[in-house]
Order: sequence, then C-alpha cells, then structure tokens
Amino acid sequence: MKSRGPILTLVAVLALGVGILIVNMTLFSRSESPDPPAAAETETAQPTAETVETTPAEAPPEPEEDAPGFPAEGMYVIEMPSEQGPMVLGIAVEDDTAIAYACDGADVEIWLQGEVTGDTLELTGRDNSSVTGSYFNGAVDGVFALADQEWDFIAEAQSPPAALYAFGTDTRVSWIVQQDGSVTGVQRNPDGSTEPAPALDPDGTAIINGQTVQASLITGADEIP
Repeated sequence: MKSRGPILTLVAVLALGVGILIVNMTLFSRSESPDPPAAAETETAQPTAETVETTPAEAPPEPEEDAPGFPAEGMYVIEMPSEQGPMVLGIAVEDDTAIAYACDGADVEIWLQGEVTGDTLELTGRDNSSVTGSYFNGAVDGVFALADQEWDFIAEAQSPPAALYAFGTDTRVSWIVQQDGSVTGVQRNPDGSTEPAPALDPDGTAIINGQTVQASLITGADEIP
C-alpha cells in the first residue's frame, strides 16, 4: 500500500495558498474601493439685500419769520434822556391806528395820534411834534421830534400793566404806566401851565383836587384826550 502523507501535505499547502489568495484579493478589493462620497457641502446662500425704495425725508418747515406788520394790539415804551431828565414815550397801537404820549414827569408833555400802515406808523401832535417808526422784532424803531429836539429810540413791547391813562378835559392829567409798574405823568391846567401828575394807583384811580377819580385807559383806537 502506498503512503498518503505527501499527498495530504500537498493538499493542505494548496488549500492554505488558496485561502491566502482569497484573503489578499478581499483586502485588495476593499483597498481599491472608492471612499464613500463625502457629504456634499451645503452652500449657504448669502441673503441678497433687497432693494428698498425709500422716500426722501421731507425737509423741516422753515421757521416762521416775524410778521412784517404791527400786531393788532401793542404797547411800546421807551425812556429817553433829555436836559430836563428822562423823557418817557408810550405808544399804544390798535389795528391801523395808534396814539402816543410823551412826558418828563414835570412840565413837558404831548399827545400824538396817527395811522399804522403795515410795519410803519406816523403820528403827529401839537407844536410840530411827531413820532415816526417801524416795527421790527417786537419793538418800534423810530424818531420822536418835539419843538427843536429829536430822539432816536427803540421802544420795546411791554405787557400789562403797561398802558396810557388820562383824566379830565379842562384840567387834564395824563400818565404812562410801564411794565414794572412805574408811572410818569404830567397835569395840564386850564391856563396851560403844567406840573407833575398826582400818583396813579394800580387800579387806575388818582386823587385830583382832593377827590378820588377813575382815570380812563387810552388805547390806540381812542382820540387824543
């Protein structure tokens, strides 16, 4: 009987070789396999700025300029130097007319009256007296003339109690009250002589010849007392 040893050995060697070959082929096949595709990069679309139509902002309104004409009502007062002392001028305006009174609180006094046209006024009184002026920025810029004297002035607008007052005819007493309550006035007697006016109380009363009287408020629409 022949021995089977060498044959079995050969078979075992061949089986081992086949197994190694199969393993190598498997490994080779795996190594050659392409890598799985990488996750596709997601491109994030950048937001596109939308074109927004904008309406141009409206320009702010122009500031209102001071009205070119006089206000419907107004009271303007100025103190001016003179040889006799301060000369006080009060101008009352109402619509298209105005009246003014000037005095030094001692013996000089004069009433004037005239018209207002737009931003100008022209007033006249006895003894060739006159007041001419124009309204600007809340004041009257003008010239006051009396006898042989002239004063350039700027009379500021004043609020109550600033006003003009008068009482009587034969004996006429006139006053200018300023915003701070100060009073300047002159009394004109029947013979034409003048003297300082008696005191005028805040309620418009005064004592004349021993009697308490009520003075009249004089507005721009009134006639010369």
